[in-house]
Amino acid sequence: MELAILFIAIGGLLWLIWLGRTTGTVVHLGCVLLVGAVFGPHFFSQSVGPIPVTIDRVLLFIVFVHSCFLIAWQRRINFKFTRLDAVVVALCLYLTASTFLTDWKFRENLPMARLLFYNYLPIAIYFIARNADFSLKDVKVLLIGMTLFGFYLSATSIMEVKGPSSLIFPSYIKSTEFVEFLGRGRGPFLNPVACGVYQIVCLVAAMMLWPHLKNNGKAILICMAPVFMAGVFFTLTRGVWLAAAISVFLVMWIPANIKQRSLMMAAGMMVMVVFLGFFSDKLQGFKRDKNVTAYEMSQSAGLRPLLATVALKMAQDRPVFGCGFGQYSKHKIDYHFDSDKQPLRKVMPYMQHNVFLNYLCELGMVGVLLLLALLVGFMRSAWAAWRNPHCSLWHKQIGLVALASIVGYLVNGMFQDVSIIDTMGALFFLFGALSVNCAQKQAIESAVEPGFEPAQAEFAQEFAQDFGTDFGEAHLA
Repeated sequence: MELAILFIAIGGLLWLIWLGRTTGTVVHLGCVLLVGAVFGPHFFSQSVGPIPVTIDRVLLFIVFVHSCFLIAWQRRINFKFTRLDAVVVALCLYLTASTFLTDWKFRENLPMARLLFYNYLPIAIYFIARNADFSLKDVKVLLIGMTLFGFYLSATSIMEVKGPSSLIFPSYIKSTEFVEFLGRGRGPFLNPVACGVYQIVCLVAAMMLWPHLKNNGKAILICMAPVFMAGVFFTLTRGVWLAAAISVFLVMWIPANIKQRSLMMAAGMMVMVVFLGFFSDKLQGFKRDKNVTAYEMSQSAGLRPLLATVALKMAQDRPVFGCGFGQYSKHKIDYHFDSDKQPLRKVMPYMQHNVFLNYLCELGMVGVLLLLALLVGFMRSAWAAWRNPHCSLWHKQIGLVALASIVGYLVNGMFQDVSIIDTMGALFFLFGALSVNCAQKQAIESAVEPGFEPAQAEFAQEFAQDFGTDFGEAHLA
């Protein structure tokens, strides 16, 4: 095993050297994301002082140093500071203040670890991506890489549920040492929500390739589609299913004309009626985890109102600034015993199952407003990137991928506290930054390359022919 890891490390290093010479910073950040997902702390972690060192964190440090070197060499920053950038900075400063003004050493520095790895690292990725110039080639490589990674995640998700488990890589995914969510498609993240959201974003990235491919390439995508759908299904997570349906629907709806939208609406309503008619009684309770019964799963939905009650009681006492970042577990205990009318003690072992309620408890209304401002800003930027007339079709499509990441974060955030799921923030901030980057740019280098415009026109026309959209005419105008 050690020899295999050595060969993988050598091969990966050589590949990264080649990739660093032929692609830009955006692709490097995508590699950090994907490598961190597969070869993260569960695969390799070495403590260096108080900070665990993992492969993805080393790669991110290298990319950060490289980006700082480019800024120093060029003596310029490639973006104009916007209100959304101010929101990101304000959120970072507020999280920092909330952490260090409360008990940041609670539970062996848990608040500090959450601040560093779940917030500082994604925000660092955001500003690196905001400052990056990325060419047409970088976008192509990123979307293709996301497509292949999504296929890997989907195949792994299927094998986790249906087998053969011997083909699952890395092997820790199937290990009974990590018992939580075992029996569902949790992937290398060991979490079905993270695995599902990544699959959704990768599926949308694959859809973005469609208008650029010839018939053979389209045939390959068609063959991959059932694997993607099965992978999302085998996460056995209702929030993931809902996010996938919304994301795919939006990506098909946005470039469609009125006739196509009418047909999509009718088909969507028919599918919804059939689905709810046959499966509504099964959605409340079905067996998912290997060590949890179907009855216990059916009770999980009933726990969320109790968790919401606890959150609102906590917010009444500290409505503005909350109890402090990472302090929910410390302050929640008293609120589980102050009511005789509701069995609040049942949910004492659980964390909040809603990202907004968790922000409300820990960061108060200030934190909730900053999170909402961030989500709204990313949505506007994703739409502006798609509508930017100075971008190529490839760059415009970054806006749609970013929209899928926002939908995945927002929808699942209503049922889980996605802010404490590893790598979720990195995905959210990366594509959010890329959409802001595309929306802000008045011209992109690849759009004025010799011979680009005829190819761009061909892609737009093919997109319109395949999907029956009016985007081709609007874009060419």
